[in-house]
Amino acid sequence: SLLSYNISSPDDPVLLDSIFLASTRNNYYPAKDIVFYNDHLLISLWIDDGHGDSPGPIILVVDATNPRDLRSEEINCVEPSPFNAIYVRDDKLIGVGGSQGYIYDISNLDSIRLINSWDIGEHRQATSFLYENLLFIGGDALLVYDISDYDDPQLISEMWLPFPVNDVSVSDGFLHTVQRYTYDVYQFNDPRGVAKEYLNGLPTTLI
Repeated sequence: SLLSYNISSPDDPVLLDSIFLASTRNNYYPAKDIVFYNDHLLISLWIDDGHGDSPGPIILVVDATNPRDLRSEEINCVEPSPFNAIYVRDDKLIGVGGSQGYIYDISNLDSIRLINSWDIGEHRQATSFLYENLLFIGGDALLVYDISDYDDPQLISEMWLPFPVNDVSVSDGFLHTVQRYTYDVYQFNDPRGVAKEYLNGLPTTLI
């Protein structure tokens, strides 16, 4: 389900509306990710028609103009793998899932158009993070793509860290990773040399 709350009073959130993320035609698996765009919520879901066939991932577009009256519409984005994460930048939807990266034009939500997709290899993917024009994909390795040219994303760094990457973020010139056993911080100056300079780390049991 999708719930909207008024949290102006954090001690007493008020439920405004809810919608069930399913339809009579399809069975939806749990939502993978959700982003906000132009008074709409874009939700990535994997669907099954209930007969053993899986049409693939969809983007569910929810009109959130009135949070007391949520309305949804299916937009099919049929690709080989469900999205693990989605991001919005410059009227574009960037999706990561399976062994693929995807970029869609969402300037017209009634007709989402695929601009590009590319193979990111057989690395296990656990997390991703969009920082300006850089897309970080973490898993068995840490991959960094420059997506400033939506028609031609470029792999600019591939780093093998001591353990698989379960989470990643960038802030204030530092790269933060949560690996299997540690929370590590790296100097982040040149994205082509990301993770070269190790600063410090803590056992994840302390986080």
